[in-house]
Amino acid sequence: MAFLPAGANQWSSAVYKVDRNADGSFTYFGAAGDFNLGEGRSSIDLYKVKLPAPPVPRTTAAAVPAASGTAEQGGVPAVQSVSSPTAGTPSSGGEKGCTASAGLRFISATAAGRGLKFAFAGDGSRADVDVFQVSVRNRVLTERLVARFANRTTGFRWNGVNRRTRTAAQDGSYIVRYRLRGSKGGSSSLRLALQRRLGRFVAQPDFERRGSCSTLQRYKLERPVFGGIKKTPLRAAIRLTKQASVGLVLLRGGKVVKTLPARTVRPNRTARLSISPAGLKKGFYEVRITVREGRRNETATLSARRL
Repeated sequence: MAFLPAGANQWSSAVYKVDRNADGSFTYFGAAGDFNLGEGRSSIDLYKVKLPAPPVPRTTAAAVPAASGTAEQGGVPAVQSVSSPTAGTPSSGGEKGCTASAGLRFISATAAGRGLKFAFAGDGSRADVDVFQVSVRNRVLTERLVARFANRTTGFRWNGVNRRTRTAAQDGSYIVRYRLRGSKGGSSSLRLALQRRLGRFVAQPDFERRGSCSTLQRYKLERPVFGGIKKTPLRAAIRLTKQASVGLVLLRGGKVVKTLPARTVRPNRTARLSISPAGLKKGFYEVRITVREGRRNETATLSARRL
């Protein structure tokens, strides 16, 4: 953004970098210049500000989504949602014909008793919703299907019962996957992360970013958990619209604990990166990717928990 206030000889401000944080907020980096030669004033200021996620447009009269990636505490039902496709993501110029906004516009999984309440909105009329368990205690699992709901046209509730065992779902980490069948053919999918604690679901930070029209078209983690007794690596997948240099860093508590060497990634193909859990303490980590294309830098941050 850039503007000139009334009465100024020359004043401008511009945001040159945006990071999406694990708690759903955004950190903006900017520069401001204040020049008034008549008064002998000349200055440049750099600033950094952390702000809540921008509001998500109302999708229906009954559903106003919460900020993406937030988790309410104290046993209050938690919600995750997906906002606009480019929220917190600098555009690379808006390629003509970009379809990143097609498909799912909003998804949520809200704690409801021992189960979940699902809601979604998109460009199609039918959605499939799958619930997978991906960890139990200190062990990372290959996705175990716990519940499946096909051809849904509106929101609904799930009682939290495992469809195979007919018993309540175990405590552990879960993925909720929405797949929307487009009205013009094709499909789109998005995933949310949740954790079940003491028999109730709690939302976790984002581990997948929605598709974008920027250079970083797609960015997602394989699972929201890694490590455990099997020492499962933390795996990430990215897809670019242009050839660029890609670097990945792992942070804990805001401090860098691991860095992958930058590598050149070609466009329109999926590149996969992996980080070993060796030497990492248990807890939440931020996985920050930086894409450098010419003089343009783009960053995005996802989260995963080391078991």
